[in-house]
Amino acid sequence: MKINRSFPILKNNNNTNNRPSFDGRFYVMTDSHARMRTTAGVLTAIENECQHKIPATLIDGGDFSQFTYSLDSVMKVYTKFAKNNPNIKMIFNLGNVELYDFVNKIDTFNKYIKELTENGIEVISSSIDKLSKTFKTSNDNIKPYTIIEDIVDGQKKKVLLTGTASLNDNSIINVNEQNDALKTALSKALQDSKKKPDNIILLSHNYLQDTHTILDYLRNEMKLDNISGIFGGHPHSLIDEMQNGTRILYAPPHGYGALKVDLTQKGIEYPTMQLAKQGDYNYETLFHNQDRTILNLSFDNPLPINPEYQAIMDKYDPDMNKLIAKASVNLGYRKPGKYASDTSEIGTFLANSIKEKTGSDIAILLTMDIRDKLPSAGNDIKLYNVKYALNVDKPVSRKIVTPKDLKDIFEISLEKQADNETNRDFFEFSDNLKIERYVNRTKNESKVKQIYIKDKNGNWQGLLEDVNGETVVKKEFQHKKYSLATCNFVASGGRQSLFFFKTIPYDPKFQENRLTTEGIFIEALKDAEKHPLEKSPKSQIIDTE
Repeated sequence: MKINRSFPILKNNNNTNNRPSFDGRFYVMTDSHARMRTTAGVLTAIENECQHKIPATLIDGGDFSQFTYSLDSVMKVYTKFAKNNPNIKMIFNLGNVELYDFVNKIDTFNKYIKELTENGIEVISSSIDKLSKTFKTSNDNIKPYTIIEDIVDGQKKKVLLTGTASLNDNSIINVNEQNDALKTALSKALQDSKKKPDNIILLSHNYLQDTHTILDYLRNEMKLDNISGIFGGHPHSLIDEMQNGTRILYAPPHGYGALKVDLTQKGIEYPTMQLAKQGDYNYETLFHNQDRTILNLSFDNPLPINPEYQAIMDKYDPDMNKLIAKASVNLGYRKPGKYASDTSEIGTFLANSIKEKTGSDIAILLTMDIRDKLPSAGNDIKLYNVKYALNVDKPVSRKIVTPKDLKDIFEISLEKQADNETNRDFFEFSDNLKIERYVNRTKNESKVKQIYIKDKNGNWQGLLEDVNGETVVKKEFQHKKYSLATCNFVASGGRQSLFFFKTIPYDPKFQENRLTTEGIFIEALKDAEKHPLEKSPKSQIIDTE
């Protein structure tokens, strides 16, 4: 049975100048579904704020992934939330994970989307329209857009919300095809005078530069001048921009929080984020906007969860509360460096553990593979903490590298960190390596100046030198080789920015698929509890200008 989710139009009162939308708010989240425990805390906080039946709209920007909690658990929590809170309209855009499932797991995908819509949760995606034509299938539970009624400063407004997302690094749905899909989805609504919206809000599951391209298309090609806001997701970083009257906001991912956003006559209203740069992943900066942001950043003191939601997660994913170890040291997440990402304590700890477990000379891993910190020293580490931190469990591989290979690996990392694939990331690496980078801020570029490796006596050896302005390998190290452990995704050149790894030979002495990153991580945490570390490990990156 479908729930009636129609929005009441509230009567006017004498004080409408500062009246927020719906006499309530947009609560904006993104990429939250893989972290259901933190997301459930935010959902609980939202329903507590709206318990006086103030109408509100909850928007989420995509990715119903099941890297941690199962999709059964995710869907049951959402549908329970919808049943508990008929005053909160829920609208979900679809992300690249769902688009992948639409292509490859159509039956499972349809099952879960149907469960959402039958419980009054609207799922929108113009990209699905494009995929439906390509793969000759359809899903009636997904709308290309939805229109909701709003009260803005006492006046009734029609607000159109539509969603878009890329798929497989733009290889199946690229930004031009997203534009075509949006044009198809919006044309009928824009031609119907009864449905013609006063305001348009776009949910864009894209990197920022693709969102810019889409906005330019909607403005210049479709001649839309009433795009009030774009709520984005996918890069897992904070963004706050104003582009020709359109406010672009990317909320914190993973259930770390929700932005409380209002629609006024002047457009989208939310306090300006205090960001070091666009694409900042230092979510603590939102404490400046704490009165307009729900934050759930502490694993030691998380937001309380509605017992009904906790019971659902415990039923479908009981192993997630399994105790792994008690934290012996603080293993923090990465922080912004002067030019790009710095290394992190948790990344160094895992790289060291992979190096030691595999008996390798050095180890590296993608910064993107580390998505969270762990509970602080003295607190329990549960299985869900491990899965949140590590993101995806991957088999470990080993390759044989030369100093020249190491230089090229870190050079490529620097060159690619500003593209769409690596989220401005630098590799994490074991702490027997030390990288010195030369930063040219005028040209906005960085180069590897020196790579140090610690010898058996604990002394640092520089592998590179400057010869006539060119950084080359020192003669005494030109024939040196090292065993390098990493995950199989990196080793196989799993994305375009990693293709260089395809040219590096595997170590024939190493047995593939015997070890995984999660297995090594769990074993290392248990060992650290028995044999506490003297301090938190952290590999070094030195920036010089």
